[in-house]
Amino acid sequence: MSLAENASLTVEFEGATVVPLADISSLQRAYRIGWFVPKVDVDAASSRYRCLHFAHALRPLFHSVYLTSLSDVQSAVHDLDAIIIVKRLDRTVLDVVGVARLFDVPVFLDLCDDLIAPGYSKNDFGTNLLHFLGIAPFLAGVTASSAEMADRLEGYARENGCSRLSVHVVPDIAETREIYEATSTALRGRTPSQDDEPHVFGMLRQTLADLLPQLGQVGFTHAWGGPLGIARDWAASVGLDRGTGLAWAGGYVGDGVGTSNLAGRTLADLVLGRDTELATLPWVDHRSRRWEPEPLRWIGINAGLRAMRLADWEEGRTGRPSRVARAMAPLIHG
Repeated sequence: MSLAENASLTVEFEGATVVPLADISSLQRAYRIGWFVPKVDVDAASSRYRCLHFAHALRPLFHSVYLTSLSDVQSAVHDLDAIIIVKRLDRTVLDVVGVARLFDVPVFLDLCDDLIAPGYSKNDFGTNLLHFLGIAPFLAGVTASSAEMADRLEGYARENGCSRLSVHVVPDIAETREIYEATSTALRGRTPSQDDEPHVFGMLRQTLADLLPQLGQVGFTHAWGGPLGIARDWAASVGLDRGTGLAWAGGYVGDGVGTSNLAGRTLADLVLGRDTELATLPWVDHRSRRWEPEPLRWIGINAGLRAMRLADWEEGRTGRPSRVARAMAPLIHG
């Protein structure tokens, strides 16, 4: 049975869940889907929204294989029932479609960004349009993340003689932390590493109880963690480069809950050209120097963590500001 012609699957987006709904009991076996993606990275939003979450939701009736190169496709194509190209229009997609045609494997294209736009950063000389037009007649289907994106793709095809192309809209899912963790667990075989530190969480609970003894026996229901965005001088910054149109905000060093709100309001004033107090704050257009080259950066960061751990212990013992922390200050803010 051809997956492209004789079987269908409806995926419903209800709140923050992805639920396979169609009656596909007629499938005699698990179908194998090859996802041709730029990289397999659960921390990349486009990979999750357009590939990994779907792959997880469709198990076990569909078995997913992740492909990132032509050699991957050549090795797996004889066992695949379909290939889905996700957010790729580089030269390799022509070869992928060619190989798939040799083995009678249907190919689908999914785009969440306008890779064909002349201003797209990886579209030198407009070659993505040529790649798109080269594979469009041979695709079993095309999907996009929004109606606007679908209209653009159909417009590109129509303007260049491919008038029969029809693009279907499949929106991004409303991701929750539970969905992220489920997908991450399925891909990595375990929960995300930043959420797998019960010792650290226990230490933080104890520290909070020491700082705020009035909490008494109040229980802690949630704990989470993750990497910190830290500039070399530990100084957060926001800015706007009007020459390129690029804006940035970050380096919150773990204080992002409140600081990111301020950053958003500051960036809004900068983008709109407003002369406000926020637009003249000291962190606007602040530039931090680069980190030292590896492995010096890694050595320095880990040595600093150990030193500050010692500083905490020293202050806990003496009740006075730590001499270790005072010695570290010029190194941290250098």
